[in-house]
Amino acid sequence: MMSSISSHHGKPPPQLQLFLIHVFLGIQLSCSLGTYSNQTAVPGVLCRPDQASALRRLKTSFSTDAWGPFDNGSRCTLASWRADTDCCVWEGVHCGDVNGRVTTLDLGDCGLQSGSLHPDLFDLTSLRDLNLAWNNFNGSQLPAVGFEHLTELIHLNLSNCGFAGQIPVGIGRLTKLVSLDLSITQSVLHIDNDVLLVASWFQGIFLVEPNITSLVKNLSNLELLYVGH
Repeated sequence: MMSSISSHHGKPPPQLQLFLIHVFLGIQLSCSLGTYSNQTAVPGVLCRPDQASALRRLKTSFSTDAWGPFDNGSRCTLASWRADTDCCVWEGVHCGDVNGRVTTLDLGDCGLQSGSLHPDLFDLTSLRDLNLAWNNFNGSQLPAVGFEHLTELIHLNLSNCGFAGQIPVGIGRLTKLVSLDLSITQSVLHIDNDVLLVASWFQGIFLVEPNITSLVKNLSNLELLYVGH
């Protein structure tokens, strides 16, 4: 098993911090595109009604209001998530299952806000790829139960979501996981009128287990692991 763990100590000079942040964001975007861009719907398959209902309830938990000091609002409107339409062609959604079940939910870098992670997400039990990176869950805790139902997950990205508290033990039971991203970026640098501003609004995720080994001991397929900041 190969793992890659991100953790930094000390503060590099501001110019180097800015450069590293740009590099980090570029890598994250490339990885996200590489993970999800090749997902296509099965031709002729329509979304199951129960899957569409779960997604629409999930939508009600999101707000598209601006958040963060340099953000003008959400980059994903979810306008296509309408009743009586095929959810397999909705924004960020793919059905790779011949039975019309959702296998990919990619809301990465959408800039959505929510007070918590809606439990109806866990009704999408055929999910293989789940990306919620760079949305704001306002310091809420991840649900203590639910992740253990997503037994088909291969890629899980919860980076920079503003979660606080503990990582659910259910994530450690997702034995098909190949990649797991729980990393955070605490500081965002911005130059305004030659003045370097530092803004921090992401809250970290704290492990429920005393060490990383306990979290991943059952994840025998895991190849990529990102934690820390």
